[in-house]
Amino acid sequence: MADHDTHDHTGVPGVGTVSEILDIPTAETDDTLVLAPDGAGGVEFRAEAGGGGVSEVSQNIGADYNTNGSSTWTDITGLTGISLTAGTWVGIVDLETGAGATFAPVYRVSDGTNIYAQGGHLYNYPGVVVSNHFHMSTKPFVLVGSATMKVQYYTDTAHNIYRYPVRGGSSAVDATHVTFLKIA
Repeated sequence: MADHDTHDHTGVPGVGTVSEILDIPTAETDDTLVLAPDGAGGVEFRAEAGGGGVSEVSQNIGADYNTNGSSTWTDITGLTGISLTAGTWVGIVDLETGAGATFAPVYRVSDGTNIYAQGGHLYNYPGVVVSNHFHMSTKPFVLVGSATMKVQYYTDTAHNIYRYPVRGGSSAVDATHVTFLKIA
């Protein structure tokens, strides 16, 4: 007659009941799930209350804006004074422009001290106004306090920033705008 193992293996590493190893509830009601210790040597999925969602701060340019030709960083009139609170943010900028400069405009997002994104057109057709729609976004950035974000330009000659699409667009669409999304 063979011996049978009749010992209790509860608490022995690697041996135990399923409920001791993995405790997964059968129903979740919230939209955020996390993987967490279950207190019995296993893990569980559980709903985390207060998942929240994204917050949005946005601003459309008020009217067409004719920039000056100063080769210094200058605020774009109508896209300044965007106040953000503490948190993790990402910014998205759309600009409808018309420029006839040798070197086309460059744009940036800044709080006056830090630069969060910068980009622009490298070269233009001298003396010919070229219409462009320029899109720029920031990497996610963390603010420990509040900050006022500015959209600025740098150019060797004056150019236009348009409120509405220059070609084939509706005047009901705001082509030039900035949006900041709070993601945490």
